[in-house]
Parts: sequence; structure tokens; C-alpha cells
Amino acid sequence: MDNEVAEFVQGILSLLKKTGKLPLLPQIIERLKEEVKEEKIAWVKVAALPTEEEKREIIDYVNKVFGKPLKVNFEVDLSLLGGLVIQFEDKILDQSLKGELRDLKEKINYGY
Repeated sequence: MDNEVAEFVQGILSLLKKTGKLPLLPQIIERLKEEVKEEKIAWVKVAALPTEEEKREIIDYVNKVFGKPLKVNFEVDLSLLGGLVIQFEDKILDQSLKGELRDLKEKINYGY
């Protein structure tokens, strides 16, 4: 991995030299730092790892719900039984079977 990164960086530096843009390197580095800070990540817990098509559908759904393009990381949580739990910043959207059963139990216990 380190060798792959080193080769990639060398390729970028070579391109900057060839195009006469090497003096822009400090500004490029600062902009990359800003981009990394700005990257927003949503975590999606699922009962089983979704297929690639399901992942795309979930990512589209997450982006629609939060109104912006997000990087989505998936995590398997066998305790969910089914469905998914989405966490982004301080928001949690629980659409798991476990969450539905918990909600149903509260309604039964408290008469909602």
C-alpha cells in the first residue's frame, strides 16, 4: 500500500512539473486538507452485507434523506435482525426490525 501511495504521489508531482504547476503545490495541499475536512460520512448498520445494487440504492436513499451527497460506510450488526440504521452527524434514523419491535413494545407498554 505504501508503495502504491508513493507511486501515486510521484505521478502527481511529475505531472505538476511537466505542466509548470509545481509552484501551486502548497495551495493544492491546503485545498485537499479542506476537502478532507468537509467530507461528510454517514454510517449504515445492516443485518447482512448488502449486494452492490442494494448498496447503490441505500446510498441514493441516504443522500436523498439528508439532502446532500455523502460518503456511506457500511457496517454489519447482526443484532438488527433486518433493516438498517443510518447515522449521520448527530442524527440516527432507525429502520431496523429491532427498532420496530422496540417501538411496538413501547406502544404496547405505554398505550400509545
